[in-house]
Amino acid sequence: MYKKLKEELETLAAGRGWLDDGLNISCGALSVEQAIGTPEEQDYPIQKGKEVMLQAEFRGFKGQAFSREVVANQSRTLSDVLALPLTSDWQRAMLIAAANAAFAAAGRIDRTIHCKNQEPKECADCLGEIFHGEKAALFGHQPRFLEKLAELGAVRCVDIDPDLIGTTSGGVTIEGPEKTGEVIAWADRLLVTGSATVNATFSRFVDTGKPLHVFGTTGAAMSSVLGLERYCQKAL
Repeated sequence: MYKKLKEELETLAAGRGWLDDGLNISCGALSVEQAIGTPEEQDYPIQKGKEVMLQAEFRGFKGQAFSREVVANQSRTLSDVLALPLTSDWQRAMLIAAANAAFAAAGRIDRTIHCKNQEPKECADCLGEIFHGEKAALFGHQPRFLEKLAELGAVRCVDIDPDLIGTTSGGVTIEGPEKTGEVIAWADRLLVTGSATVNATFSRFVDTGKPLHVFGTTGAAMSSVLGLERYCQKAL
């Protein structure tokens, strides 16, 4: 999965002379307000300090990636990023944010800047366009999504945050990652956070035979490379 992303990013950049032109990708952790604005609700993971958002800027375009590891502001070339060994969350987040920015610059993807304020809720309100009474599996706790899916029908939610597991959100008990296979088998349709591409759990959701929608800005480039559907209604 990461090999394919690297290969396509390198091919794209080499074809446009971007590997050697000296342009940098600047990556830094955004504040909560920079990342998602000031929504009325206060239960998003980034507000609780569970995640930070990295943002890569390249040729006037921005790419983002959520990560559980903080990285200092820095500048790198695309060649630098392609050389990362991807042994940690922050390295994978840097590659993914960089790929999102570069693919956006090439016109290959859109919606790479996270929505803000009440837009996450507005995004959730559109879920009825793809979920029609099916059993829904939400991987990655997005509280507004979970509330809406619970209104639409049967839903189960899995998250890797130990502080969330066993708690209730939107009337649904959050389950731990050991339940992933069971929940996939139970569900008719999967809704998976793009953050799974950073924490190296994403491969579990590919080729399951179940319809898969990747939500959020993090998974933009990876979805394009793997030919997966995205669900991201309000991002820029």
